[in-house]
Amino acid sequence: MDQDYENALIQVCIAIDGTAKRKWPTCKPGKRIRNFVDEYEAFIYQFASAGGMVLGGTGNMRGKIVFHGGELPDILYKSVRCVLHHGDELSHHLVIKEGNNIIGVDQGRIVMNKGFIDGLLFSVVSDKVNERESCYSLPTYSFSGSTITINEAWGKVHLIEKLTGYKKVF
Repeated sequence: MDQDYENALIQVCIAIDGTAKRKWPTCKPGKRIRNFVDEYEAFIYQFASAGGMVLGGTGNMRGKIVFHGGELPDILYKSVRCVLHHGDELSHHLVIKEGNNIIGVDQGRIVMNKGFIDGLLFSVVSDKVNERESCYSLPTYSFSGSTITINEAWGKVHLIEKLTGYKKVF
């Protein structure tokens, strides 16, 4: 079955911007999207690595991973959101690989896995500003034998942490 990662990224970028706009209403899109990804960076990497990578520390002292081209907030904004928003060819900037063990750069393109998309999705779902959201389609997400009903998880990071084992680092 083909995975439509590009469409998933389009949808999650829209959701990130909507969530970030609630949190930082006076900021322009670039700043608020970067702020949001920076806040959830460790959480996103945990999903991307199936829990195998935890970035330690707090605030500005928290561990960072730097790709050729910048840190994750810049990469997501410039090489994903802006590319998609302006109709450029995503495959020239980003490659999505199956599995949860690949991140990096290959021939000038960022290499991520589908876990990044999951991490971005659950960052939006878990944020407190979204606690009153719901989905008409009643989506669920299966993870390591557990099933999360998304409508029960909006704004409840503790529930996502319990079911997945991933922790948002504050």
